[in-house]
Amino acid sequence: AVPAGGKDCLFQLAEQLDPASAPAIRFDCGTEDFLLEENREFAAHLRGLGIPHEYEEFPGGHEFEYWDVHVREAIEFHKKQLTIL
Repeated sequence: AVPAGGKDCLFQLAEQLDPASAPAIRFDCGTEDFLLEENREFAAHLRGLGIPHEYEEFPGGHEFEYWDVHVREAIEFHKKQLTIL
């Protein structure tokens, strides 16, 4: 079920994007994270809208040990995207 509601709903905000000019999007989730299904649903929503993005899953949960590694990857992704501009 796709969540709906509120001005900050990512599902609704994604629907307002033009796929050709959408910002670089990358996110990941741990396979033991309680938000795994929501992340999978959001990735599927973006695919359905034709919005380019990167989504990956890695072992781990919703905890610092996971974020300590994967936030660095997200920063590198966005740093690379910003140097393209």
